[in-house]
Amino acid sequence: MRDRLLVLLALVALPALAECDCQGNYKSLAAERAALPRIYDLIMGLSTEHGPDYHRARTARLDALPRAQWSVEDYDRYASSQARLRADAKAVTTVDAKIAALGASPANTALRGRYLARCRRYGEAAAALAEAAKAEPGNAAWAWQALAATAGPALVVRAPSRYTVGILGIDLAQHLTADFRSQPPVTVAQTGRGADLEAQVWRRLGLPPTPFECLPSVFELNATDQPEPFYALAELLAAANFRRLAWHSYQRAWDLEHPLSDDLAAYQSQVALGLPDSERYDLSGSRHYRARRAAVDWTKALWAYERDLLRRDGDPDDATAMAPFYQEHPKP
Repeated sequence: MRDRLLVLLALVALPALAECDCQGNYKSLAAERAALPRIYDLIMGLSTEHGPDYHRARTARLDALPRAQWSVEDYDRYASSQARLRADAKAVTTVDAKIAALGASPANTALRGRYLARCRRYGEAAAALAEAAKAEPGNAAWAWQALAATAGPALVVRAPSRYTVGILGIDLAQHLTADFRSQPPVTVAQTGRGADLEAQVWRRLGLPPTPFECLPSVFELNATDQPEPFYALAELLAAANFRRLAWHSYQRAWDLEHPLSDDLAAYQSQVALGLPDSERYDLSGSRHYRARRAAVDWTKALWAYERDLLRRDGDPDDATAMAPFYQEHPKP
């Protein structure tokens, strides 16, 4: 009877053990996506950002309003729409006008720095972002953006002969171990991911304590897709044992012609080493490009819905008006 009871208890425990957050126990890309949903969306290009028709309509609406009546939010919206329409120099001018009309603040300084970086005025951008970060030391995202802007041309370089160090400012292999991609320094225990250990890794690297919350802000410094942020993201994902997300982020860096493209296939192989063969099915070019196509198609459908809504004098900022789209088009 006792033996039968022990067997029963073991069978009951199996599902829990199968789902435990043990080292390398993410069983699929879907599981890693559930842990870091924003990072997955960023890698695949899956975004709920408004499309160009929305931003053209918003700038036209604000242009019709006397500047003296603009609120703080109006300045920010106008600058954001200009940047989305790839008029980043005009976005800088808008922020300058906002500061002249309403006064300076760390948030305004940081915003100006981001648009300056998108104009590739990296020295000015780094200075502005560093000033904002100094005024508000708790804002790790601004500090990270300042670090990335200081790296300047590394954000956009594609020639191997010109690439020395990326936006992280360090070589992770020198600070961790040479095999950190195949044997990540962040291990996952039975009781959880071990936040303390992970925080120690980021401190050793001299990086903000919440990199997967802060690094996405670096992508705002680029007017178009650039390979370096994807490469930096892949390296940190590898160090934190998100092997599949790392693999796909390396793939984006390769697609965008990162200077280290010749090495990226080897890095992808390294992050796959810690996975059983049965759990590597998410790591293939066909699956990557299928997910990317789904993300692009979904975004095009979103923008088409917005376009039609605007033609009918609807408001894409109205959740009720947008609800039918999300009901008919769940995120892929």
